[in-house]
Amino acid sequence: MNTSENRIFHPAALAVLALPALLSCAHQYNLPANKFESPEVSGRRYKPQIELPVLQTGPQLLIKPNASASAAENSTPKLTSFALNYALGFAAGLDERVDAGARIQPNGPVAFRGRYQFYGNPSATADPGNIAAALSAGSGISMVADTVGANDSRMDTTAFYYKFDVGLSAGGRISRKLLIYLGGSFDYYGYGGSIKPLSGPGASFSGSAMQLALHGGLRFNYDAFFLHLEASKASTTSGKINNLMYYPGVVAGMQF
Repeated sequence: MNTSENRIFHPAALAVLALPALLSCAHQYNLPANKFESPEVSGRRYKPQIELPVLQTGPQLLIKPNASASAAENSTPKLTSFALNYALGFAAGLDERVDAGARIQPNGPVAFRGRYQFYGNPSATADPGNIAAALSAGSGISMVADTVGANDSRMDTTAFYYKFDVGLSAGGRISRKLLIYLGGSFDYYGYGGSIKPLSGPGASFSGSAMQLALHGGLRFNYDAFFLHLEASKASTTSGKINNLMYYPGVVAGMQF
């Protein structure tokens, strides 16, 4: 057996995909509203799909330590209403009904995700008029450390972030090249950490955010290339703060 034909992803490509995670800031936590989970899985076993780039929008949690503030003040997060973030991703079909992959972004956990199509034909065999429906789920965790200030005002901080999400999407194929869909999703985000000044008492922080979203999108394929557009309406809650906004997103990439 030629093992090179069955390799899902080259290790060097994984290193490139991991680069954005190395550029993340410890205390900015993106909550992207866009999912880009269409109801048709690829249907191509072990054939990879590369998402480059993924442009997502959504709210953002800010947990920014300030050397001039107390540790207790620093441990209070803020929820912004809108932030643009980018990601890199890949996926591959495990069989005719299941896709699995990951999406890597700065300021958030690496999101491992899977999708199960329970109705309709997969993309590889779908004809115009195909109606499809799929379930999706994802999860991830990251841990980071940072130091702010200098000399006597230095503060050491650590933080961890985790998430999980579930979703449902359904849609129809207009032509060989165009698929449209609607969907919904639920996300749970958790975070925690500690702030330790060089002198004086430290503080710990923890909390969570939840997001309910509706999605509408289309996916256009041309040979090995694809373009995925999605608009999402999301309600995001963290503590006593609630945001309800519309968020656009776009993915371009290649499938093999």
